Amino acid sequence: MMTALTAFAGYVDAVGYIKLAGLFLSFMSGNSTSLGVNLAAGHVSMVFAILSVVGCFVAGVVIGTLLADTMPTAKTRAILGVETVLVATGLGLTLVGVGFASLMPLVMAMGMQNALHRTIVGADVGKTFVTGVLVALGQAATRAMRSRKWHPEIGLLALSWATFVAGASAGAWTLAATSLVSALLIALGVILVLTIIAFVCER
Repeated sequence: MMTALTAFAGYVDAVGYIKLAGLFLSFMSGNSTSLGVNLAAGHVSMVFAILSVVGCFVAGVVIGTLLADTMPTAKTRAILGVETVLVATGLGLTLVGVGFASLMPLVMAMGMQNALHRTIVGADVGKTFVTGVLVALGQAATRAMRSRKWHPEIGLLALSWATFVAGASAGAWTLAATSLVSALLIALGVILVLTIIAFVCER
């Protein structure tokens, strides 16, 4: 499940990056750098666009955390259920030609998804950003070299990063080969399947 969610995050992030002219849907470090650059350049419209993305992401984190804290035994299906609604909303807004705002529900979905991360054999996986994953990978590799023992989290962290990249590649390819509507339809199908799996597994 965590691997699929990581790939999904990469897919959605790539679609947003291409359609929003370099803004990310899940990578707020990159958006924060872009915000600083645009503030310095005086690009007011881009500043407001970036702040909108960051605000939606934080709102998604808040919602996801509230669901995780209040529904601990059913947090996966609750969060994925709301994510499915948000992706469907984004698709609907795209169909009616809303433009920039149509992807804001997906930004919220990416923020929410971070509440689902899990620690498996010491590796924190399932988040929608990978800077921390690469830092943890480097730290685990250092510990492995010093102890001369293989640390299982190295493989999991490397897999998490590679899965995100693969998802991003799939998102970019899909968007180039089809359209934003088709790309979002695929995203909706994926998150719907994951939600159904969560409902079955969390009974």
